[in-house]
Amino acid sequence: MDKLKNNLTSIAALIAAIIAIGGGFAKFGEMQTKLDALSNPKGVLQTKLNALENAKGVDISGLEITVQGLEKDIAIIQTENKLFKVMLEEIKAESNNPLAN
Repeated sequence: MDKLKNNLTSIAALIAAIIAIGGGFAKFGEMQTKLDALSNPKGVLQTKLNALENAKGVDISGLEITVQGLEKDIAIIQTENKLFKVMLEEIKAESNNPLAN
């Protein structure tokens, strides 16, 4: 009877581990999809602008200039984020160094 309980416990633990791993992969897939959408803002904006122009007959030439300005702003913000990440890593490294004080 004890052997049966041990086997059932092992099987339950294995199933729980498989479910946890599967959930991790599902979450990773969701994050990857979101990152892909965020990494190509120009394509998403251009697609939406083209759909607007086709549906309403709106001239989007002025909007395209605005999109180009936004792309530059996005590039600047991405560069700033990289800088902030480097600075944060430096602060973490300094705070973990007992000889820094």
